[in-house]
Amino acid sequence: GILFAGASGIRLWKTLAQDFPGLPVMNRGFGGAQFSDMVHFADRVITNYRPSVIVLQGAANDLNAKKTPEQVLTDFKSLTAKLRHALPDTKIVFLGINPSPSRWEQREAQQTTNELLKEHLRSLRNTVFVDLWDDMLGANGQPREELFVADKLHPSALEYKRRAELIMPHLKSNQR
Repeated sequence: GILFAGASGIRLWKTLAQDFPGLPVMNRGFGGAQFSDMVHFADRVITNYRPSVIVLQGAANDLNAKKTPEQVLTDFKSLTAKLRHALPDTKIVFLGINPSPSRWEQREAQQTTNELLKEHLRSLRNTVFVDLWDDMLGANGQPREELFVADKLHPSALEYKRRAELIMPHLKSNQR
């Protein structure tokens, strides 16, 4: 199946089954998750399910907890190593950090982190980095308000639909 893991951006994706019709999707997101938490809980939350594809989101909470982009990369490397060791043939689709109005002041660190994580994924086989950044900015260069719920942090229903469209092409060829 297809396992979605990450923080509240995944946990709150209530329309996952509707957004990926006919695909065996499972939501294992948990609020506040950082990569270090995902490493700790990987067996319970991810690898025990033996998914054919993992759609992974993370890093924003790590930065919000004052970790540097380099520290986030170190934790991400630990996570991908653990996932690869347990599931060598599983595809990893990683959703890059998205801009958000509530954490706009962190945008430089977020973009640096995205570049570091993207570079690391290039060194691994069967991985994809889905870049959400530019598509979520309006003509004014700011995050598009309609893509967020009232807290200006978490994705709106419209944004989840858009994400599904970006992720879907990476899932079709990996069903088993």
